[in-house]
Amino acid sequence: MATPVLAQSLRLPPGACVPSCPEKAHLTQMSTGADMDLAALVTPTSTDDFLSEVWGRRTAVFPGPSDRFTELLDWTKLSSLLSEHRHAHPRFRLSREGNIIPRESYMRQAGLPDTAEVPEPAELYRQLRDGAMLVLDSVDDMVPGIRELATALESAFRERVIINAYAGWSEIEGFDLHWDDHDVIVLQVYGQKAWNFYGSTRDWPMRKDVEANTEPPSGPKDTLLINAGDVLYVPRGEWHRVHATKTPSLHLTIGVTRRTGYDFLSWLAEDLISSAVLRQDIPRHADAQERGRYFAQLRHEVVTRLTEESLERFLYVSDATAASRAQVDLDAVRPDPQNIGDESLLEWLAPRAVPRTAEGRTTLGALGRVWTFADPASVVLRALMSQRKLTFARLCSDLSAQVDKELIRAFVLELQGSGLLSVRTSSP
Repeated sequence: MATPVLAQSLRLPPGACVPSCPEKAHLTQMSTGADMDLAALVTPTSTDDFLSEVWGRRTAVFPGPSDRFTELLDWTKLSSLLSEHRHAHPRFRLSREGNIIPRESYMRQAGLPDTAEVPEPAELYRQLRDGAMLVLDSVDDMVPGIRELATALESAFRERVIINAYAGWSEIEGFDLHWDDHDVIVLQVYGQKAWNFYGSTRDWPMRKDVEANTEPPSGPKDTLLINAGDVLYVPRGEWHRVHATKTPSLHLTIGVTRRTGYDFLSWLAEDLISSAVLRQDIPRHADAQERGRYFAQLRHEVVTRLTEESLERFLYVSDATAASRAQVDLDAVRPDPQNIGDESLLEWLAPRAVPRTAEGRTTLGALGRVWTFADPASVVLRALMSQRKLTFARLCSDLSAQVDKELIRAFVLELQGSGLLSVRTSSP
């Protein structure tokens, strides 16, 4: 993955001084502008304590009121998702006791030219009554409230977040004893589930690994009952088995795949292609002395590049090239300043964007590009990134002492046209 290059320049005319703002302020103190974020999920534990004492280290439960997740997804919303969308396998699937149920047993052709499949209600109900678990992946792409939660968590973790839904109507297990290659945060929406934990058998296991991690410990070491409204955190590699104790049960699973040293070195290997030594053919038919010289040059190139600075650049590039969740704003085809009124709702679309300010300029790495902005843009950018969703009137009010309203409007138009900002004509 190459370092992003300057894609285009968006500038505001000089008009106000930009207050100093620490580089990492938006990472640690960001207000989501949504109803739910990491702080809300792990309360009363602070986010700092969660990240330093729990994250990647141990399982933990964070209790809450039984109805706190019903606004995200309830039975009616889930029914609508299955009725109104076409889900290719395996995004929508049924599982029972660790086995995927054949799709043809509960799906039928919709009769459309694209041969799309839709659920056969009677057969779907029969499978669910018989103990099947319903799985719907990536509901964060379909439900606005869940998308906002995923965006808030992606901003907090600086990693890709995917949220899946699991529903069951019996105590039969949907999956066998297993471990996940990513960190998991579970939001129990309805019902109760018993989670049996067995510990880990390999440090930091990966799906793509040199040793198989297929032998679980002999027996469970702990059992936790997770009730509606509770949050459960499970670190990568922890063997577990789950079954419902009160049915029906519905929960959301938040998967967070973190980058590893392997990812860093894979990126570094691609970055090293800029070196002629790395592009050179290995002199396999030369004598030992010549191969020794080649190896010394190769080692020098790798060691020279293997620095803390290159690690920081890898993290920067990973964030700057992270894709945003698809959200089409057709007003951005021909942005019109008259479409931006006081009640227009602005939504920042790049949760892992990286701003840097130096010498009166702000650069922003996002969506695979690097933008350069003049001074006044910095304060507007940080306001948008810190709140992520607010009305145009609120933005202008917050910045009235620093940036002129018409400059803000012009800048909002440019951000909209670049895909960094969505503008709705009125707030919902």
